[in-house]
Amino acid sequence: MSLSTVSPLDISSLAAALCRHPIAPALIAVYVAYRMWPSKPRRSSKLPRSQERVVILGASGGMGRSLALKYAQEGARVCIFARRELELSHVAEECREAGPKTASTEDGERVLVVRGDFTVVEDMVNLRSKVHEAWGGLDTLIVNAGVPTFRPFCELSGLEAKGRTFTPAEPDAAAIERAVQVVDKVTKTNYLGPVVSAATFIPSLSSSMAPSIVLMASLAAVLPAPTLSLYNGSKAAALAFYQSLAIENPWITFTSVLPSTVRGEEFFGNAADGGKVRGQDPESYGLSHDEVVSGVLDAVDRGQTTVWMPSRGRTAFFLYWLFPGFITKVARKRYGYPAAD
Repeated sequence: MSLSTVSPLDISSLAAALCRHPIAPALIAVYVAYRMWPSKPRRSSKLPRSQERVVILGASGGMGRSLALKYAQEGARVCIFARRELELSHVAEECREAGPKTASTEDGERVLVVRGDFTVVEDMVNLRSKVHEAWGGLDTLIVNAGVPTFRPFCELSGLEAKGRTFTPAEPDAAAIERAVQVVDKVTKTNYLGPVVSAATFIPSLSSSMAPSIVLMASLAAVLPAPTLSLYNGSKAAALAFYQSLAIENPWITFTSVLPSTVRGEEFFGNAADGGKVRGQDPESYGLSHDEVVSGVLDAVDRGQTTVWMPSRGRTAFFLYWLFPGFITKVARKRYGYPAAD
């Protein structure tokens, strides 16, 4: 969430609030001390990229494709998985072209292509079998898939809202059912898919000397925004689930990536609720694919548990808990949502 739209008055109010809450500077000091603490050895010192076995879910386009190309370029063995067969074949060819031409094939195929849906158990078990057959296991699982929503929640039940006045006054059973259908679609992709992925592959990571799971989450998982309620909720559920898994499985490094808006993402035109992006055009301020991909690979190598992109997203998160009204005002401006009555 960008703070570029905040007025000088907002900044003055924030400064005054910080003066009234001396705990804020203390928290900042603790964070700085934490960042200065000596870091642990990089993962690549134990597992060179040329030996890494990477499975990327949702790799037929967008960020999944960009991650696959980068891993292939750096010599890793890459398995790409998605529903769209034609697009997968194109990404596979790109990965083969991007990979080192002198790479050895003694350890199996460098680029695996498996078609399927990560919410379908049978498809995921088939993917696991293919990976075991080709490589004997995996080192890195990247869970990258998501479907957005862009309409205020009450609109899904056919309501038009003006402040606290609704037209019609209440939704009927059929209208609520239509809203529930959208909820099911969003939850299936954004939450059930990551759950099935974890259930399928956590045991398989035991063959790795440096096992890692990457959840491509979103800043929306920790910062609420108008028109994104279902997306916020489903992404938050997946993030909390993976954070709990990290406690249950300390032998795996779990990395949760929390990017803000990313430019050039296909999903802007594929909202589960049929809505369109409101407010500022994402192409005018979002992160680039290269920024996110570089951040992901570096975070996995460093063993980071949470990656904020951009880093000011972390600041916005803390500000929300200290001064929720301030961040709420920023969110309303960003998404072109009416001010509170």
